[in-house]
Amino acid sequence: MAEHGRFGNSIRQVIQALAVAEKMGIKEVVATSLPQFPRGSWPIIPGLSLTHDPLLRPRIVKKPSTILGGDFFVGGRLPTLDGTNDYHKLAAGLGVAGGLADIPPIDPATVVIHVRSGDAFSDTPHPNLGQPPLSFYTKALRALTPTQVVLVVEDFRNPVIGELVDFLERQSIGCVVQSGTFDDDLRVLLAAQTLIVSRGTLADAIDLLSNNLKTRISFGPLHPPRFPKGSTYRELSIQDDHGSYTAEVISHWKNSPTQVEMMLTYPTENLVLSWGNPS
Repeated sequence: MAEHGRFGNSIRQVIQALAVAEKMGIKEVVATSLPQFPRGSWPIIPGLSLTHDPLLRPRIVKKPSTILGGDFFVGGRLPTLDGTNDYHKLAAGLGVAGGLADIPPIDPATVVIHVRSGDAFSDTPHPNLGQPPLSFYTKALRALTPTQVVLVVEDFRNPVIGELVDFLERQSIGCVVQSGTFDDDLRVLLAAQTLIVSRGTLADAIDLLSNNLKTRISFGPLHPPRFPKGSTYRELSIQDDHGSYTAEVISHWKNSPTQVEMMLTYPTENLVLSWGNPS
């Protein structure tokens, strides 16, 4: 399995590689780089192992007769991923391999919010990294009425963060800002029972690996989880009913001053709520 980006992208690739291996009867997936995972070899399900570090391969398979190598990031290029894959057992084994399986839950009255920042707010961001407006978070919080919020951020480049902290203070909702090492931040996200997610592949990884998630709030239309595993959490979708934010920010993100201003001022009245169950 080739190296592919940070944690969310790597988890997306490795779980699809494992699913392909399970379907084809392949005994081992070898990851060159798997951020946050220790080096080693682990059984994921009976007959299928994950090895993180090619130098450890001889411990599992000394003389492989068949090797498939490359990038397993885009599911549409992998014909064995036909929509019938059940990721429950694969996700459980992957969580054990990463030391992420036994994280205790946060109090259900506490809402955890991940606000993506970092590379999405560079001078030349990826055009698909447009993030939700401030009104998405405030509308979600009014619907959830939490007693406390944990705000998980990589850094403070996203202009929504400061405004969201001010909103929580005005609403007399306790707020804790979590911005430590990625491992610390990840464990808070995996402990959440109620989680407001940002846009990006990290949300898919949390869906896959979390054993605590009960309610997930996302920006955009309701859709089934990318990696179905018999989840029973419910989903609150907050959609851009007016359409202008999606057209002007989400569809071609440039981190321009006009787009940033729209992030902070987009009206709550343009958003609609929809409850669903992705299972």
